[in-house]
Amino acid sequence: MRRTPVVTVLEIGSETPETPETEARLEALLPEGTRRRLSAFTHRARRRQSLWGRLLALAESRSLGAELIEEPPYPPYLRKDEGQLALSIAHTGRFVALGTASFADQVMGLDLETVRPMRRLEDVSRMSLGAAAEVTVAACRRSGSYDPFFLAWGMMEAEVKLNRGGARYRLIAEGERPAVIGDDGSPLLVTYEALDALRLTVLTSTLKPVVRRLTSDDLTAQLLQH
Repeated sequence: MRRTPVVTVLEIGSETPETPETEARLEALLPEGTRRRLSAFTHRARRRQSLWGRLLALAESRSLGAELIEEPPYPPYLRKDEGQLALSIAHTGRFVALGTASFADQVMGLDLETVRPMRRLEDVSRMSLGAAAEVTVAACRRSGSYDPFFLAWGMMEAEVKLNRGGARYRLIAEGERPAVIGDDGSPLLVTYEALDALRLTVLTSTLKPVVRRLTSDDLTAQLLQH
């Protein structure tokens, strides 16, 4: 069993005349519960993002010999024997990211954003980042960059996914930087990576995830040749 958490960032290819047929073939490979959940998406772009996120999860389930389980309205997870592996899915534009926990580190929450100027940095930070807003705005001013904002925003989004409707984790300010802590007060490990114009933020317990990149053509070939 793989010990290291893994994050896969996938680029969805442009649509062609063959795309609907290919995606229909791929969707047919998914478990019934996943297909039923996808059917609730009516917006074309959002549905494609969700489909490719689930296809990444399907590839992981096959690789690990696990079962893909849906738990609406939360992200799906993998079940292997009597254990569970958390999954976290994020998307922005034509990119989708899937994070897979490991039995050695069962915490997995992530966010993926496209970096862009923030016209109302202070207002958005105060409305969204709570206790971490002040240190985030100050860090942006010191660095002359929006990266501190996208780091804190990604931590907030990943924390929400980790909580699954609960309140076990929370975003705080720790000194001059944001942190996410558990209900025992211990901080989670934060991985923040710049991937061209993308910003990936991952929360795990103690193990830094392996980050890999893939295209939808790569994944299509992998799934249809299985």
